Amino acid sequence: MNRNKIISIVFVSLLFCCFFLNQESYAKGSFRALKHLPTCDGTMPVKLNDNEIFFPGSWDTGARILKVDEEKFVDLNTNMTIPRRSYHALKLDENNVLISVGEANTNDFKKLNKTRTSIEIYNRKTNRFTLIQNTFIPKRSILLNKDEIFTFHRDDTGSYFRIFNVKTKTFDETIGKRFSKRATKEERETSVTDKDFNSAIYHKSPIYFLLDDGRVFIYEIEDYLNDKEITRDAVELYNPKTRTFEKIPLPKGIRLYITHVKLDNGKVLFIGSEGEVGANVIEFDPTTNKFQKYDKWNFPLNGADAITLNDNKIILLEGEVYIDDVFSRFDKGLESAIYDVTNKKLTKVKIITGDTDWYTIYPIKIKNNQLFLFENKQKIKVYEY
Repeated sequence: MNRNKIISIVFVSLLFCCFFLNQESYAKGSFRALKHLPTCDGTMPVKLNDNEIFFPGSWDTGARILKVDEEKFVDLNTNMTIPRRSYHALKLDENNVLISVGEANTNDFKKLNKTRTSIEIYNRKTNRFTLIQNTFIPKRSILLNKDEIFTFHRDDTGSYFRIFNVKTKTFDETIGKRFSKRATKEERETSVTDKDFNSAIYHKSPIYFLLDDGRVFIYEIEDYLNDKEITRDAVELYNPKTRTFEKIPLPKGIRLYITHVKLDNGKVLFIGSEGEVGANVIEFDPTTNKFQKYDKWNFPLNGADAITLNDNKIILLEGEVYIDDVFSRFDKGLESAIYDVTNKKLTKVKIITGDTDWYTIYPIKIKNNQLFLFENKQKIKVYEY
């Protein structure tokens, strides 16, 4: 065998190895696009059950039901009283969905104000929307039980939590203290480090979600206060049964980020990155109210949508990566990954690429390891892992 042939074989082998290694760095999976499904611009899908996903509609479209097994939309021939987009949709039960806030497609300021200060409840049995004026449910609100919604408000009087009763259509504002946004710098900073607060901590952009035991986990993602960086040293747990808040201190060196996901065992993982050092994975155990560092990745990822799959795996969709400590979502794009919780193994996956509407996806788990991904101004896709 001559020298040139040997060099050619080695070169081709190296190319093959590079290609193979690159392919193996991504988890295997496949997309299949559902046919005849329109775009969902401004429409927030709500899973009613494993076979039905409700689309309340938008400016130009009425309500629809997506039949999952049949892979088709069914028009319900009904519209919101005030068609809106960019709203908040909350499933109350399999037959009722609450729609709040949003934007009306009109120059009529009276109707615009009604959109911002009203809710609509769609009832599946009657196939009608009922408009309720002079009240609204902020985005991120969560359902505590079939009758109560936990909300966070900011207005001229300050920042505060309260509960909306679905039956009476009224708010209970006695669960926590208001914190005036006109408070002095010293008052705000004192509230942040107060060791004996009862929802008196100054919240600006809290994230809150329901634990399996019925309590509400609350943490703050605002890291700056009056142009001064602060470290949140605690979180809050709200107990609907006792209507009290409990402070849970964060161990030194632990900071929580936007992405969180509840595991099948009731524990919660918080995932995020800061700078190019990678992502920290923090575990919270509701049975002990304890935090611990679970894992650390050399893969920086922040702000991804997260949802559990089967086999104790998590998929993280379209997270931002860092370049030189600066968000560079349009320079490098967004990343997705599969995380095996049992084996603590992270594998990048190719999910969605291109387009500036990456961050407007709505992941919905249906069955087995299938996810519906609703992309704004994009067709609906199904990802199977």
